[in-house]
Amino acid sequence: MFAAVKNSIHFDHVRLKPSEQIGSHQQPTWELSLVIEGEGTRTIADVSEPFKSGEVVLVPPETAHCWQFTDNVEKIENITVTFAPELLHSVA
Repeated sequence: MFAAVKNSIHFDHVRLKPSEQIGSHQQPTWELSLVIEGEGTRTIADVSEPFKSGEVVLVPPETAHCWQFTDNVEKIENITVTFAPELLHSVA
């Protein structure tokens, strides 16, 4: 079971310049993100709202989302964990 769980989770610690931001995207996994540095507008599906450092957000699978950072001091940093929906069933 541990191998199945290990292969179902992916961890990213991201530091980007404002010019390197990722546009709207979606994936077949859950996405849990912690904003370490930066602020801007977060769009999940058709809902847009401001965000700032310290916020944690859970994005469902197959849901379009994007983070538009407005911090021009080049302090864009976040930690994201993605995991397969099946993982929740295997640990429940």
